[in-house]
Amino acid sequence: MSLLSDVVTPNGDGENDEVILFCGEVELGTMCSVRIFTPSGRLVRQIAENQLLGKSDALQWNATDGNGELVSAGIYIIQVEMYYNGKKVGKEKFSCSVLRE
Repeated sequence: MSLLSDVVTPNGDGENDEVILFCGEVELGTMCSVRIFTPSGRLVRQIAENQLLGKSDALQWNATDGNGELVSAGIYIIQVEMYYNGKKVGKEKFSCSVLRE
């Protein structure tokens, strides 16, 4: 997995309004869970829970929390857990910055 951009500016101009997490080629049957946290460890949003991935899938986060409200400017941690045949096969963390005008 990789981030296509590590900066999101959720201002509706169509440029960097979302963080895009690109899932490269994965084995058929691979699932993932993706959660967004503050640096202090508070869960902000879960954008996938045991989601079945297709080949070359992408997941997006539009800088909103679990209530659909835009988050504050700052740094956020994206935690990805990958599962295959019911077993965890990978765990990655990424950071991204949310910039607000």
